[in-house]
Amino acid sequence: MGDKPKSSAFNRKPVDKRLVRQVMLGQKTPKYWVPMDISDMECKIMEVRKFSAAYFEVDAKFRRPGLELISAYAVQNPFLWGQYLLRREQLKMQLARTGYAVKEKDFFYKSDFENFEKVCRQNFDLRYEQDPKVGVTFYSDALAANSSKIESENVRIIIMAKVLVGTCVKKSGGRSHRSCGTKCFYQQQTGLPIDTFTDNSQTVFYKFQMSEVYPEFVLVYRDTTAGPDTRMSKLPLEYCKMSYRSGTRINPQDEAALELKMTNKIEGRGDKAH
Repeated sequence: MGDKPKSSAFNRKPVDKRLVRQVMLGQKTPKYWVPMDISDMECKIMEVRKFSAAYFEVDAKFRRPGLELISAYAVQNPFLWGQYLLRREQLKMQLARTGYAVKEKDFFYKSDFENFEKVCRQNFDLRYEQDPKVGVTFYSDALAANSSKIESENVRIIIMAKVLVGTCVKKSGGRSHRSCGTKCFYQQQTGLPIDTFTDNSQTVFYKFQMSEVYPEFVLVYRDTTAGPDTRMSKLPLEYCKMSYRSGTRINPQDEAALELKMTNKIEGRGDKAH
């Protein structure tokens, strides 16, 4: 009595032989990732611990006058990460002995509370853009990303992405950037399509191949020049799994202050109605 049933061919759990399992093995994943059960979880949003080395590194890249980082979350999507790793290996092989090298850049993309989860699950997508012919637009500077889309709310979201850049071409003055997406321009020396376009300032970059991009961090921040906070900083998730570091919360002081402010505002409206 009390003995556990012996494992047999009839009750043994089947071995997970999916390719995504290989992505999680060895040292293929970023060092800040934490274990996740990929049997029923496609994407995990993991809080980056405040004052950790990873948090300071992200904050240093993001920090600009007027922008205040509230919280950062690592996007753990092994399906998208596997695609990115394969494309990185392929691009390195394709550009070998051509005089070009693959560079891995940290760029910023302005998102919002309604759409960031789509990116975490499915990656950036030309179909989500206002004009797909332009490509997905990334910025080397967080302040420029913040200004790229008008937003009336304060407490905002920017996604920091890893972006592969092999052949990067500046759009000529006579060619509209809209044409980049309607015709595939080849680089004569490599025999490959140009993978990245940029503008005259070389601070704005346009991508069309999304396997060359990975949404690495979701950054929740406030624009200190845009007035008081108008929403809470908690991320609304429907499909992805949210995990918090033990013993930490999302800006408890900010949450409490904003909740009190919202309550007072509602009560004030009620008093006026009477």
